[in-house]
Amino acid sequence: MTGKQDNLVEGNLHSEPFEAFENGDVSPLINDDYDSYPEPPVGIEDEVDRTNPIAYSHTYWTKKPYPAIQYFIEQLTEEGDVVLDSMCGSGMTGVAALSCGRKTILNDVSPAATWISKNNLAPIDINALDNAYERVENSVKEEIQNLYRAKCIDCNSMGTIAYMRYSEIHECKRCGSELNLDEIEKKDYTSKYICPNCDNEFKPGTQEALDRVPVGVALDCPSCGGRGNKQRDIDQKDVDLLDEIEKKENPHWYPTKELLPNSRINVSEGMRVCDLYSKRNLLALAKLREAIVNETEEGPIRQHLLFAFTGIAANTSKMAQDRPNTSIMKGTYYIPPKNKEINVWNSFDNKYNRYVRKAREHFKDLVESDYNPDSDARVFTDDARDLNDIPDESIDYVFIDPPYGDTVPYAEVNLLWTAWLEEEEDFQKEIVVSDSSEREDKDEDKWEEEIHEVFEEIYAKLKPGRWVTITFNNSDPAMWERFNNAIIDIGFTPYNGSLSLDMKQKSWKQMKEDKAQRRDTVVNYFKLPESMDDAEFETPPEEIPKDIMERVTTAIDNVVRSGYLGRGVLPEQVFHEVIKTLKKNNALNLRPDWESILEENYEKNIDDRGRTRWHPPDYHQEYDPDLEYFSTDLIAQRAIEEYLEENGGSTYSDLYEVVTNEVDQQPENFDELLERNFIKDRKKWRLPETEDEKLEVERRQEGHQEHAVDQFVSKLENNEHIEEAPPLHVLEYGIRYLQDEDRHRDALLLYDYIDIEELPDDVQSNIRRRRRISEAKAEKTDGGDEESDPEIDPAQSTLGDIDQE
Repeated sequence: MTGKQDNLVEGNLHSEPFEAFENGDVSPLINDDYDSYPEPPVGIEDEVDRTNPIAYSHTYWTKKPYPAIQYFIEQLTEEGDVVLDSMCGSGMTGVAALSCGRKTILNDVSPAATWISKNNLAPIDINALDNAYERVENSVKEEIQNLYRAKCIDCNSMGTIAYMRYSEIHECKRCGSELNLDEIEKKDYTSKYICPNCDNEFKPGTQEALDRVPVGVALDCPSCGGRGNKQRDIDQKDVDLLDEIEKKENPHWYPTKELLPNSRINVSEGMRVCDLYSKRNLLALAKLREAIVNETEEGPIRQHLLFAFTGIAANTSKMAQDRPNTSIMKGTYYIPPKNKEINVWNSFDNKYNRYVRKAREHFKDLVESDYNPDSDARVFTDDARDLNDIPDESIDYVFIDPPYGDTVPYAEVNLLWTAWLEEEEDFQKEIVVSDSSEREDKDEDKWEEEIHEVFEEIYAKLKPGRWVTITFNNSDPAMWERFNNAIIDIGFTPYNGSLSLDMKQKSWKQMKEDKAQRRDTVVNYFKLPESMDDAEFETPPEEIPKDIMERVTTAIDNVVRSGYLGRGVLPEQVFHEVIKTLKKNNALNLRPDWESILEENYEKNIDDRGRTRWHPPDYHQEYDPDLEYFSTDLIAQRAIEEYLEENGGSTYSDLYEVVTNEVDQQPENFDELLERNFIKDRKKWRLPETEDEKLEVERRQEGHQEHAVDQFVSKLENNEHIEEAPPLHVLEYGIRYLQDEDRHRDALLLYDYIDIEELPDDVQSNIRRRRRISEAKAEKTDGGDEESDPEIDPAQSTLGDIDQE
């Protein structure tokens, strides 16, 4: 090989082969210090920003920001101590440990997880990495870009396709017409399309598509400039190129591994990894992977380029949604009815130069100059219940983010990466609750049994007088009880401290479901030393206040009476407050019946997203009509909700009369108001009842607001005349929506149209805080289509989700 690849040393930072991470001899990391560390940690007061170059270098389904983990490591360990994470995911615990002078041992049963972890922890010679990237570029870029050649609409010279838009063809079940979804009307705020020939409404997800066809392209033109912003319809030459590619045999290796059937993550029987890609992108990816292997030697240089490769494996698939900021539905294999086919080389180039390379520079700045995996780090791919390479009572501290029951079937969704790496996932050893028909033994009872074994192993490996920090993000009381009891039964002692990780960038579960907390609960457990003289706690952990139930009841009352905007609090917010109170009083082994306390002392209603909310018994009014914050539509919606809560399903005329009598101004479109917020059942309208109905209504409502915000932003960007801005509550939602989409410059456009004085007091502070965030992030906003961070669900948090902990 030529170039600088063989020069793998830059200063004292060594590029060790990945095998060093897998060395079963951990003795170079272990120390013989057995002092007790009884001082408990202090909780994090401020939000922790999870946006950093390492976090962006590769997607993972759940990822804690390493600065938050580092906060606990620094309090509960000394320099040189060994930090273990036996269910490490993307390896953020390892990054946190190494960044503050500790050593780390990571483990995960998924080879995809440990692959990402090794790349995140591997020191690298960036010059050698750049040289290898250039060799790959010279080898294959032109060949790949030829697959995307297209004529510029402005200068008629040849450019390349940045992405091609695709749309499904469906048959109208009423009139038999074949309908291209890109050419017909989509019903506002719903997932329904309308047949132009017979006005039949249908959902693409409920019927099989006849075909998927290209409908448009976005072009890069080297002659007249512009990257991906020259858009046009498909022409015949585009079709001819696709036909040419379809006729080609793919001579390169690509994965044909079958995915596990699981309707929850959109995998049908017989579906393969290669089926997730278009013929063109599968060919391009296979060419790129082969070039990386051919142009590099086995070792960290090759691994880092393959790391950039697996980092684009999801967004270059058919799962890429056709929306302004391309994303996938994270944690699933959902292929939307309208998708983008993103240029593979552009995506790889962007991933390497804007993310992977910057992440390596960032990591180099974090770690000590003499960092060496052989003496400082291990990453094992093994069962967390059987850590044979680690001696008993040798670990100084454990930070672990275990699987939350059925939250994410990691091995199943990791298979996308594992297949491209020619590795195998161990579905049998994974500790998870799965809905797959091939994993029926993976139920909650099995999960409880296996998670118990995990913490038995942790207890054996941890030194006496040391700490375990556990994050838990599932507010199902039964799941929490199983989880907490398993740990206490083993011998760990939970310690006080109202601790939580509050991430600025919320994960999908933290923004959608009723059983999802708005913050990750953090519990610290102590392994008692042989002598209690070595554990001088400020509050002895075995002491539980006699008035603990009174404290719990008071906490519940406080959180209910602080109901956001008078709309009440969600059950999970109450549960989170109960857990905080139990932790603070060393009473995590108790299980107060907080649901009964709510039922006996408070009132409940259903909010605008179909969720249960709790109010004080003296609660009467949901909104302040003197504030312009509340639109006519919102006031009418609340009036209908109250009426339906009391009277059940009601006719159109009944509800129209309610609005006419109780609302000063009529909503702009009463029919749309009903369609958007309620369920029609046998000519009567009612509140959503099932989880599917609640989710559907939630999507309609949020789709309505997002549509209004996108249209308004478009008018502002094009300097169009603004007759009337959206209501204040829509603008406030729009700021959060745009920030969650990393559209910070767009978010800044909205602030000029928000009269801060017309907002409720608690919303005012949030708006000011969010403006500071947008201003700080605007310069860093990623405007590229191909590299937006994947998301799992389009649902966003509502007003009631902000700062309610």
